[in-house]
Amino acid sequence: MSKTDTTEAHNGAHDAQPTAASRPAAGPSQGGAAPSGGSAPCEAGERGGFTAPQTVTVTLEAPIARGKTAITTVQLRKPKAGELRGLLLTDLLQMKVDALALLLPRISTPTLTKPEIDALDPVDLIALGGEAIGFFLSKGQKAHSAESPNE
Repeated sequence: MSKTDTTEAHNGAHDAQPTAASRPAAGPSQGGAAPSGGSAPCEAGERGGFTAPQTVTVTLEAPIARGKTAITTVQLRKPKAGELRGLLLTDLLQMKVDALALLLPRISTPTLTKPEIDALDPVDLIALGGEAIGFFLSKGQKAHSAESPNE
C-alpha cells in the first residue's frame, strides 16, 4: 500500500486534487517535503539541531586495564540535564576532579567506574574533561575558541 501512496504522491505533484484525496494523513507532509527536501537538512543545521556532535571519542594515552581487556578509547556523549544532578556546573567548568569523577561514569561508553577514573593518567583525565566541557560551550564560544590560536 505504501508503494501505491508513493506513486500517487509523485503523480500528485503534477495533479494536486487526486493527491490530496489519496493521501489523508502522511501524504501532505511527504508532498510538502519533496520540493524543499534539499534545503530542509540545511535549515535544521542552521538552527543547530544537527551541527554539534552529540558524542566524541577520546583515545587514551594510558589504556585502562579491565579484567583481561584494555580500554583504549572512551566515547563520551552530551549529558542531559538529569545527568548533571548533584554537580555544580562551575566545578565542571573548572575541571575539578571530583565533579569529573561524578559526571564521566554517567556519559561514558564503556562506563568508567570511580576507581578507574581515580587511576587515570592525568593526561587522559584532562582529555576526557576537556571533551566533556566542550558539550557546555555554545556555537559562538566554540567559534571564538577556534579563532583564538590564530590571532
